[in-house]
Amino acid sequence: MRSTALVFRFLTVWGLIAPAAFGADPVKEGGNPEPFAGMYYFGDGKGWKCSLTLSAGNQFSYTRDGCCGVISESQGKFEVKNNTVIFNPDKTPMWLGLPSKPEVWHLVRWGDRKYLIAQSQLIDFCMDMNHGVEPRKYKNFGAHYYLRMGDWDKPVTGRPQLPKEFEKQFGPNPMEGKIVEMSGKNEAWVDFGAEAAIEVGKTLYVQGTPGMCFSRVRIVEVKASRCRIKPDGQTDLVKVGNSVSSWRPYSFLP
Repeated sequence: MRSTALVFRFLTVWGLIAPAAFGADPVKEGGNPEPFAGMYYFGDGKGWKCSLTLSAGNQFSYTRDGCCGVISESQGKFEVKNNTVIFNPDKTPMWLGLPSKPEVWHLVRWGDRKYLIAQSQLIDFCMDMNHGVEPRKYKNFGAHYYLRMGDWDKPVTGRPQLPKEFEKQFGPNPMEGKIVEMSGKNEAWVDFGAEAAIEVGKTLYVQGTPGMCFSRVRIVEVKASRCRIKPDGQTDLVKVGNSVSSWRPYSFLP
C-alpha cells in the first residue's frame, strides 16, 4: 500500500511540473491552450535570471534570481486585451526586467515562438532582430526579452508578428557613425540621417574611448544627412568624435 501511495504521489507531482520542465503551456480551457499561458524567461544565467509564469485564472508569478539568490519576486493577476497583457501585482512591486511601472506587454509570435515584450522594448527588439541578436539560439546568450521556455530551440523564418507601427523599424544593416557637433548640453548631431532609414525614437548607443564604456541615447530629430541624439540619463560620453551605433552592447540590460 505504501509503495502504491508513493507512486501515486510521484505521478501527481510529475503532472504538475512536467509542463514547466518541457516548456508546455500549463493552462488549457476547453481543450485550447490560452494564448499567453506558459513560462517565460530571460537573463544571462548568472547574475540575473528572470522567470515569469502565466497560469490559470489569469494569475502570474515572477521571480528574479541573482548570484546570491532571489532578488525580487511578485505575484498577482494579469489582464488580457487585444493580444496584450497588463500585470496587476498583489502587494510587492514587480520588476520584470524594467523599472516598476504600469505598462502594456505584447504577445509577439514568431513562427512557433512566443515572446512577451513590453511596449517600451519593441523598438529595441526590432533593432536586435536587424542585427541578428534575435531570434536567439540559446537560453541565456543575448537574452534580453521574455521568451517562452524552450522556444529558443525553435527555428523561425520571416518576420515576427509585431504591431504594424513597428514594421518600419526593420532594416537590413546596423547604423554606425560619429558625433560631429554638439547642439546643447548632452545633445549632439550624428553624421547619418533620413537616408539611413532612421526615425525619431530609435535607440542608439554612444561608445566612449577606448570602447569599453557605452551610453544609450534616443534620436530626437532627423534631417536628410544627420540626426540629433539625446541620452536617456546622465552621461559624459556625448562628445564630438565618439562613435554611435544601433548595435546594442551585451552589457546593457533591457
